[in-house]
Amino acid sequence: MRRAPSDAARATPRCGCLDRFIHRSSGLTADMLGPRERGYLRAGYHADVVVIDPERFAPRADYVRPRRLSAGVEHALINGTRAIAAGRLTGAASARALRHRPPAVACPIEPEPGAPEP
Repeated sequence: MRRAPSDAARATPRCGCLDRFIHRSSGLTADMLGPRERGYLRAGYHADVVVIDPERFAPRADYVRPRRLSAGVEHALINGTRAIAAGRLTGAASARALRHRPPAVACPIEPEPGAPEP
């Protein structure tokens, strides 16, 4: 199954966009969607930490296998619990769904063509 190249697939130190990829995947997302005390490594914040090998990092999930881990993900700590160690899932499940309502500007809804105005 073909996939469009992602920022992650192009994020290497050689192109200088690894920092942009990390920010777009964490802080910018938290800023846009509004969960408080998330998205940055700061004292008192909830943090998920992922250690990647940027030379090997490549998304491998697709629509048929959405749970495949990306290549090059070495370790992941989710809310302080090791979820991935040495590139393998540990079986620990410390994450939880965040319930929130994003700001209106984050998810503008456009009416379908021909639909009456609200």
